[in-house]
Amino acid sequence: IASRNFQPDPLMTVASLWAIYALLRHHDEPTRLRFAVAGLAVGAAGLIKPMSVFITVPVLGMLALIEPLPWKQRIQAGAELLLVSMLAPLLFYGYSATMGSLVQDQMKMRFEPQLISTPFFWNGLGRMISRAETVPLFLVALLGAAIARDRVARWVLAGLFVGWAMFAVAFTYHFPTHDYYHLPYLPVVAVGAALVLARVESFLPSAARVGGATVLCLATIGVGTLQAWPRLHEDNADRFAQVYKDVGELAEHETRVLFL
Repeated sequence: IASRNFQPDPLMTVASLWAIYALLRHHDEPTRLRFAVAGLAVGAAGLIKPMSVFITVPVLGMLALIEPLPWKQRIQAGAELLLVSMLAPLLFYGYSATMGSLVQDQMKMRFEPQLISTPFFWNGLGRMISRAETVPLFLVALLGAAIARDRVARWVLAGLFVGWAMFAVAFTYHFPTHDYYHLPYLPVVAVGAALVLARVESFLPSAARVGGATVLCLATIGVGTLQAWPRLHEDNADRFAQVYKDVGELAEHETRVLFL
């Protein structure tokens, strides 16, 4: 349901995934070209929507921290990549912030730290997790960050969940109330669950792996369809269509009028 929203979050999610992929390629084999591609990819996600920094920058930081280099060089390498990555978003949004009211407008009803101690925040957060990621898969993904065999996978997933917590604190009103703010964490949860399954399958014979994967896929399709199908239909769609028609006539079908 969240994916039907007209906000740029689905595009931001895809751009963030490409950025993480570019960061991992640069980590595996650092070259000037891969450095530039990673910086541009992170910057592109930031241009699409600044909230992407909660997804890409923690991964950038974690990968810099686990580089097999002296601490001073790790920090320097991470800072250089971060500077290149944030250059375009800072120029674009920085100008709007200093010359206009962007920051003031955007932060209204977003950063409300007093909400963290209220049931509104925690109940809403649980409701959004249940609606978008689902609580069981969210917990499985957290487990994946702890038991993944691959060291890089553990740190990357840990960074993504640190970013999730920072996102929740920075947007204390929207994160527990807007389901589309959770779209980037669908692939995060998928990766975490995959890491747990990868650990489990190492104890299973080949036939059991294939059978188990088949059962999981069929169950996902079946349960997902049963849950989503009723929400994809409006019982009173004809009434809504009439309302839109009436509003259009009242506005004389003016093309500069946007109706939500």
